[in-house]
Amino acid sequence: LAIKELKKLGFSLKEIKDIINHVDKEEDLLIYCKEKAKVIDEQIDHYRKLRKRLSGFMKSIREEEMTEEETRITIKQISDIGIVSTRYHGKYSDSGKYFGELFKVYGRFVNSRPFNLYWDNEYMEDDADIESCVPVKKSGLVRNKGDGLKFRQLEGGQFVTVLHRGSYESIGRSYRAVIDYCRIHRLSVILPTREIYHKGPGLIIRGNPNNYITEIQICVKES
Repeated sequence: LAIKELKKLGFSLKEIKDIINHVDKEEDLLIYCKEKAKVIDEQIDHYRKLRKRLSGFMKSIREEEMTEEETRITIKQISDIGIVSTRYHGKYSDSGKYFGELFKVYGRFVNSRPFNLYWDNEYMEDDADIESCVPVKKSGLVRNKGDGLKFRQLEGGQFVTVLHRGSYESIGRSYRAVIDYCRIHRLSVILPTREIYHKGPGLIIRGNPNNYITEIQICVKES
């Protein structure tokens, strides 16, 4: 019975044999148990550190894969498109509310992915100049008076684009890749920049931010 119990406590057969040969009373067995507990604590600490290193290694692989995907920069010639939009100053996270208003009034006319136009030439924490837009077909479109929304043709042009896969908090690295590309190729940036939301949070369910897909489009001209 004692041998079975010691095996359950993690003692090896060699350790159990040593205990049988040298332990005559409970005080002696307690010493072995304390030594075993110390070894287990050291193993736990070792495996915790190993798990942390492993997590870091896996993260670096994922980031490397994402970076390779995100830095596949392309040049697109984008045509003019009809949009309904609303422009405001606020936080970037305010966009969901304004997209909700756009879809509520014009949802049946929407014919492509929603997107934001950003009119600032730098990151703005609380007072960004944002225009939330939905592409629409003008046929049958009726503007509601006083809704603050407007239809117009958004001018196209030549755009440097990149797909960002992941949360909006991590989108900065994709912007840096595009800006670096423009600088290296002597391309001047023309505001506003665009963010096309191919896959993002729903109006009710946020979803997994790691699965979001956002296309950054920056209009450019040769310097």
